[in-house]
Amino acid sequence: PLAGESGRRGHFLSVSRDITQLVRANDVIREAAERERALAASVPTLLAIFGRNGNCEFRNPQWTAYTGISLDKLQLQTLFAGVDDPPGEADARKLALMSEGKPFDLEVKLRRHDGALRWFLCRSVPARDTSGQVDKWYSTCMDIDDLRKTQDALAVAQAKLQDQAHGLEREVADRTARLT
Repeated sequence: PLAGESGRRGHFLSVSRDITQLVRANDVIREAAERERALAASVPTLLAIFGRNGNCEFRNPQWTAYTGISLDKLQLQTLFAGVDDPPGEADARKLALMSEGKPFDLEVKLRRHDGALRWFLCRSVPARDTSGQVDKWYSTCMDIDDLRKTQDALAVAQAKLQDQAHGLEREVADRTARLT
């Protein structure tokens, strides 16, 4: 309200601004965030976002279900929490890989909530801020334990077949020598 010449309120001053575009932009951002949350909740892999120092900022429900570690406890742990490595080794590998600021893949054993260990392929990709510095790490971990076991069994079977082939070659050579 504005006071008139007599000091009484006689006039009002108001300012308005069209915020339609701002409201639409906020709606687009909210919808995109909802899509991202739905996508993160629907994929069968473990997803997490880590800050530049390796502290967890986000994890999908599958991560919690696998590890049994809630987000508030996971925030206190680093990128390789749950990795079955000797103490300090995982952190040293993490720091070395993160210092390069490049995407990296690791095959590691992760501890499940019941204590069981399974092999995972973990892929981490850096996101950079406007100055080019790594700001976050986006990580996925895919369970490859069954694949690793199959590969190991295949390697054992191949070794046995190779041994049998060598044994047959020796036997054929021995028999040929005796026949000769």
